[in-house]
Amino acid sequence: MKTKKNLNYCYLNGKIMPKAKAALDLDDLGILRGYGVFDFLRTYHGQPFLLKEHLARLRQSAKVLNIKVPISEKKINTIIKRLLQKNNYKDSNVRIVVTGGKLSHSGHLQSASLFILIEPLKPWPRSLYAHGIKVVTFEYQKDMAQAKSLNYAMTYRLQDWRRKQKAFEILYTYQGKILEASSSNFFIIKNKTLITPKDNVLLGVTRNKLLKLAKNKFKVLEKNITFQDLKTADEAFITATNKEIMPVVKVDNIKIGSGRVGQHTKQVMALFQDYIDSIK
Repeated sequence: MKTKKNLNYCYLNGKIMPKAKAALDLDDLGILRGYGVFDFLRTYHGQPFLLKEHLARLRQSAKVLNIKVPISEKKINTIIKRLLQKNNYKDSNVRIVVTGGKLSHSGHLQSASLFILIEPLKPWPRSLYAHGIKVVTFEYQKDMAQAKSLNYAMTYRLQDWRRKQKAFEILYTYQGKILEASSSNFFIIKNKTLITPKDNVLLGVTRNKLLKLAKNKFKVLEKNITFQDLKTADEAFITATNKEIMPVVKVDNIKIGSGRVGQHTKQVMALFQDYIDSIK
């Protein structure tokens, strides 16, 4: 039996409570229709990382889906800090979810629900960063890709297939263009130029921060990437809140560059790590 000391606490619609006691109405559109948005961040040294940027993206996602975030960024910030103290993990994942709420008899959306979950951070094995990963491509373009919606049906539908391909991530493509991974942004490096798609993808917070950090060391282009670009790329990597900068050495059966983690990717990883170290 769990003691009060090791309970996991969350926030739901105005209250901080044990996660085991939290419940949404079954007629909430987040449950019935997958109608809602979320954002996901992590802490470093116990402090939320790029919280302002994540909250701005949450509000933008909600705007795209015509959902009103029921409380202010300042209030969310305060709640997250209280939850981090109450759960007291060394480092944490933070998930903020805003659902569509209920549908009235007249067809109008009623107040959205907002909940915040805190989970202990479980870092990926360092071997993935040292040796790189394989990703597999799948023809798919997310609906309303600019919003971080609750609809990850395709991602989860493909997990068994991904595992059979012995791949770490799924890389979505559409009409010959490389878009984004299922939960990451995608970059290639060619002639010391960082290239990443901008159209029809979710612009990740880690992605955006990296572009700013890298511009003094690399040429940076936001443009379409094709399969031919993959074949001639020197290096590749993905970015995400929970993956940071993770090298990609193989896409389907295409070996990227030498098939090993390249020097420029290592430099990019070091740039990001230096930034993290600077905010201690």
